[in-house]
Amino acid sequence: MSNLTYVTPNGEGFGNATLLLDPTLCTLQTCDLSMASFLYIPNLGGNAFYAAIFGAFFCAQLALGIKGRVWGYMGAMLAGLVLEVIGYVGRIMLNSSPFSNNNFLIYLVTLTIAPAFFTAAIYLCLARIVTVYGTHLSRFAPRTYTLVFCGCDFISLLLQAVGGAIASTANTSSSSLAGKNIMLAGLIFQVASLGLFGLCCAEFAWRVRSSKQGRNELYTDLTRSTLFKCFLCGKSHRP
Repeated sequence: MSNLTYVTPNGEGFGNATLLLDPTLCTLQTCDLSMASFLYIPNLGGNAFYAAIFGAFFCAQLALGIKGRVWGYMGAMLAGLVLEVIGYVGRIMLNSSPFSNNNFLIYLVTLTIAPAFFTAAIYLCLARIVTVYGTHLSRFAPRTYTLVFCGCDFISLLLQAVGGAIASTANTSSSSLAGKNIMLAGLIFQVASLGLFGLCCAEFAWRVRSSKQGRNELYTDLTRSTLFKCFLCGKSHRP
């Protein structure tokens, strides 16, 4: 390590003064990974695999969305999948340039924001599920679920976007940290709203099972189909 520029855990820097002032000028031949955003080099093969998987999901979702004409759901899913691909491409670039702050922010911002679009797609589904089983079985109207939880998702997305913008344009470490903390707050809010959504789903499922009132007969064949049951199972296991 003595031949490389590095920073100790307590913040002391040793080596080339220019590189200590501007770590983005570092290379693996001149600097230790303590000068990078994290202390490891992202695996090229693993991240390329995930980028390819999400790219394949994007193509499949686009085809199925157009076929089923589920424009809102498709739009949310495609936005999330695009961000996932970009995020893993950012990690691929970090494999060769681990000291690049731009590559790090591409990875951090996109992979942090992407789940917000996936949760928005999930929120849209509950209103349809309530309609299929019968609105009389639900505590709230289908539209209420959509407005409340998509509103929460918008707030979390806004916080994450603002935090990402601050972090990407910060000129000081304190400003960068503030941006990352705002992103973290948005992520925490997203997890909390998703947890509340899970409780609402569980409560509706309990009402469907325990209610003596009849279900919506218009969709009886649909609710009994294996494909619909697989759909419900898949949604219940979404992160």
